[in-house]
Amino acid sequence: MQNVRKRFVIKGNVQGVGYRVLVKHIARSLGIVGYAKNLDDGSVEIYAQANPKTMAEFIRKVSIKSEKGGFFSPHVDSITEFSESDKSFRPAKEGFGASFWVSYGGKLSHGERELIEKTEIGSMLLSELKGETMGFREETKENLTGLKTATKGFSEETKGSFSTLDRKYDSVSDYLRKINENLEKIGGVMARLADKMP
Repeated sequence: MQNVRKRFVIKGNVQGVGYRVLVKHIARSLGIVGYAKNLDDGSVEIYAQANPKTMAEFIRKVSIKSEKGGFFSPHVDSITEFSESDKSFRPAKEGFGASFWVSYGGKLSHGERELIEKTEIGSMLLSELKGETMGFREETKENLTGLKTATKGFSEETKGSFSTLDRKYDSVSDYLRKINENLEKIGGVMARLADKMP
């Protein structure tokens, strides 16, 4: 299957939330070459080269819908696709190198690019952590309410049951004492039988 080159314009909450770095990792995991960069209107532009099947998988994976929403969560509202024959298909000279990269604009050193990427990854992780924490908070609140109700019922049930429990404990103790006496008798009989054996 022959590779195709595409340009995508991604709109939504895709700047300042680590979206480009996420796109880079997805692209590299699929063997796609190209790059992603921010546009002035708040969207992200992606140039990608891959076979059509891989390209479809790539688009499916980068179409992120944040579950919890929120200002720092990446969320894609729309993806507009352009083919090589389209007039707006104008990749950078270094656009299709050996791997997928993120364009940060200007001339940045390797260390500066790495620092920016780590900041974007940190932003994504904080967003995920916030979502997890909110979910944990709601779940804990529900569990505590249920625990409080169950404890109250148990407390009321226990108050009335202590006298019954005392009576049952005494009868169980008597029963265990009788079993112990019977075991001692059986032990004595076994010892006498053992003495009589040749």
